[in-house]
Amino acid sequence: MKNLNSLLFIIFIALSFSGVSQNNQSKVASLENLTSFVPSSLTPQGDTLYNIRFAVNLIDTVNVNKIHVKIGSTFKGNDIFEGNHYVYTQAQSDTTFTREGLRLTGNAGDHFQGVYFYEVTVEDFQGIKYTPYIRQQ
Repeated sequence: MKNLNSLLFIIFIALSFSGVSQNNQSKVASLENLTSFVPSSLTPQGDTLYNIRFAVNLIDTVNVNKIHVKIGSTFKGNDIFEGNHYVYTQAQSDTTFTREGLRLTGNAGDHFQGVYFYEVTVEDFQGIKYTPYIRQQ
């Protein structure tokens, strides 16, 4: 009986740690593209300069520690912008993000491309990352 209890305990621990790498839910409700055309930025080559701004709307803030944001010109890319693990509770003092309740607004600067891929991942206090929210604009 002692061996059976030990075996059950080991199985329970193994199953508990099997989902440590990523949570199967998303904490992101939506992502808004707030990108705007920069006036008088048209170049002789026909390129247009855009100010890349975005808003991340969270479902809730329970156990939210970090927000990871990547913006790329290709799927899963980060050549336009990559947020460096912004701590959610400190987002109000960060110069890249502003926070208002469940909404974080960010600015990735000015770029000459109008189509982007966004990836937002939320991380909890144990380091577990929730399912990424991916969107093409």
